[in-house]
Amino acid sequence: MKRKKTILILLLALFSVITEIEAKEVGTFVPGQREALIREETLRSYHVFDNLFAGINLGATYSAFDAYRLNFNKVGDYLSPDISLYLGKWISPTTGVRLSYEWGKNKTLNTLSQNLVEYSRYGGFGDVLFNLNNVFGTYKENQRWSVVPFAGIGFIRGVGNGSVHSTNNLAVRFGLQLNYRITDALTLNLEGSGNVMDDEFNARIIGVKYDGYVNTTIGISYRFKNSDNNRYFKKLSVADAVRGNSVADAPDNQGKIIQELEKVIGEQKNTISTQAQKINDLEQQLLSVANKDSRFYLNNAHVLSPVLTFKINEYQILGHHEPNIFLVAQTLKDNPNMNLTITGYADKATGTPEVNKNIASLRATSVKRKLVNEYGINPDRLEVISVGSEAQIFEKNNWNRAIIFILSNKIK
Repeated sequence: MKRKKTILILLLALFSVITEIEAKEVGTFVPGQREALIREETLRSYHVFDNLFAGINLGATYSAFDAYRLNFNKVGDYLSPDISLYLGKWISPTTGVRLSYEWGKNKTLNTLSQNLVEYSRYGGFGDVLFNLNNVFGTYKENQRWSVVPFAGIGFIRGVGNGSVHSTNNLAVRFGLQLNYRITDALTLNLEGSGNVMDDEFNARIIGVKYDGYVNTTIGISYRFKNSDNNRYFKKLSVADAVRGNSVADAPDNQGKIIQELEKVIGEQKNTISTQAQKINDLEQQLLSVANKDSRFYLNNAHVLSPVLTFKINEYQILGHHEPNIFLVAQTLKDNPNMNLTITGYADKATGTPEVNKNIASLRATSVKRKLVNEYGINPDRLEVISVGSEAQIFEKNNWNRAIIFILSNKIK
């Protein structure tokens, strides 16, 4: 005897398509999800001495110590040269740190003569940098422009020259860089910053409580090569990171990614197990409901995947169910020793139990008639059972206006 094992897992999926209702299956791969997981990218791991950069900036300092007394027609008189050297590291595409040495000149008013006095300063700053392109956007290895605000704290020494005595000062500063990458190694930097320190920096404690100056510079920075021979952060696909054959430090990423994949696989296994149990429970419920009125033994029967649905209070077979009727008929022809129980259901939300019992019977009878008249199935192999609204096997109310097919091989 030839038996075709039917697959019950198609029941809910096919049912959803037939009733034109979208059903989201929890915990399973939706179309494209598996490919998206493969395409998922991660940053390569880097060492302490990777992503380093160094640079030099030249520009001008504007001394704003006594701004409340400035003659703005002579602002240029308060400009002085400025130079800075720095070494830094990008910790991530969004955040970096920098140590800089700064030398320049400042100007202040001589208390007695009211003439401008120029004196030197030098010192260092530690800055934290934020790449706004990557903070608010997606990191791109080949981006040309970047906007980088920064904040820092440092030490500044003012070098006296007779009329101005030397001072030591803690300073804070806030600034902004506009960068343009010329090549992978060289970047053009336009930088502005405001620097604030104690009022005695210019050797005059007068007016506001703080002294300050503004720097505007332009310069060049150099990006050193990393251990992977690239100069910028490199993205890897999950597949490449797991394989790791061509990645210098693949083990750094591989462990984390494998753990994530194992977690996903574990969750999928649990979901599959849960869904399999639900499907088994549903099958047993369908068999139990039909078994008490059936003339066939349904203990080891199979629920076929084709399902027919009907409009409210109607028993006419809809045209788009013809392929399902054909599949059921073909299954019976392929298995001549098998019998078919056609079980009719109705939704509980409409009609009385008696009305629903009758409409469910009419639905099952119309299906039997079609199998006999159009496909030549022996009517002795078919039975009709009307459950009506006595059992509601589906959560969706309108799903219960249905016909369920049960295939068995023994008569009681």
